[in-house]
Amino acid sequence: GFRSHQIYGKLYAFSLPLSGIIASNQTVFTICGSEQLGRFGSGIAVSSSFNGQHLIAIGTPHAHGINSVSNSRAGKVVLLDVSSLKGDLLLSSLTPYAILTATNYNGHFGSQLFFEDIDQNGSEDLVVSSPTYNVAYLNNSLHEVGAIFVFSGSHQIVSSNNADKIADFAWRGISPYGRFSAAHTLIDINHSGKKQLLVSAPRTTIQTPDATQEMTGALY
Repeated sequence: GFRSHQIYGKLYAFSLPLSGIIASNQTVFTICGSEQLGRFGSGIAVSSSFNGQHLIAIGTPHAHGINSVSNSRAGKVVLLDVSSLKGDLLLSSLTPYAILTATNYNGHFGSQLFFEDIDQNGSEDLVVSSPTYNVAYLNNSLHEVGAIFVFSGSHQIVSSNNADKIADFAWRGISPYGRFSAAHTLIDINHSGKKQLLVSAPRTTIQTPDATQEMTGALY
């Protein structure tokens, strides 16, 4: 018969410096995901001060929400206390600091992650992308416009099964299938001492002078 393969995703942490061929016995810790085909580890970010804790945030963008049909591939983010991680671990055996589970069908919440003081109040915030987020508009659905969700570090974060609805604030794309938040980064563009957030929407379409639609992509 055929051999069955279970695909859960795995996270590896290595000590620096590294040289030569990296071997599995050089890891500080590994974590194996718990959801089949969830793509655990697609997004990773580490903070030394979010909620006053040293945390690692790990995205599983193909994870199902609380309803495996209507919330299929909604995505989730798991936050873990870094100080408790050592050796070869199973996510299912750990006690997360918090689990943020989304509800938006096929939204892929957790594809990209980073920590940054977005609201400039002195506390790091957790920023989560959902590049295929769908938006209801005037009884219609705008598919895969994409969104970014921000969870403030100035108050205690708690686990939620509708994390995309309780974020402290969010930005959503405007172009159907544009996939706003497919990638993002922070940079001080004009050397002013203040960072700017750059967000890509690589499938954004524009209307050309001859009234045709072209998928050109966009950067915000």
